[in-house]
Parts: sequence; structure tokens; C-alpha cells
Amino acid sequence: MQILYIIGNGFDLNLGLKTSYKDFYNYYITVESDNVNVQNLKENISKTYDSWSDLELALGDYTQHLDKIEELDDVLIDIGGEAF
Repeated sequence: MQILYIIGNGFDLNLGLKTSYKDFYNYYITVESDNVNVQNLKENISKTYDSWSDLELALGDYTQHLDKIEELDDVLIDIGGEAF
């Protein structure tokens, strides 16, 4: 017999893990970067602070300040993603 466990959104928070957007943000702003685009993004996202969707919205809004795809790659990689 095979058993499938489906774990929903918030399971980690219910366990008391520090995995909320606020926790990520508090960590993320302490990580230094020499990249001016990353520094500006961090200042931009500090204006909104409640949920993961705030990061997604802030990143989307911030893309209008980027001139090259490489600048977007730098920001995404810094957040923890991969370049596309």
C-alpha cells in the first residue's frame, strides 16, 4: 500500500518554523550586496512587508527600473532563484 500525504500552505508556520515572508525579509535585508540593483530592490520591497505576494508585486514593479535582462537575472539570483 502506498500512502500520499498532502501538506497544505501554512503547515510550516503551524509547526513554528520561521518561514514567513517577514522572516525571509528580515534575513534578506541583512545580506550585503555590492549590486546597486539588488540594493535598490531591497529598499523598494521594504515599503511593503506583509506577505509573499508583496515580494512578487514589488519585484514586478521594480522591473520597470531595469534596463537589461542581466540586471533582472542579478536580482532574481540574489533572492535565491535561478537565472532564466
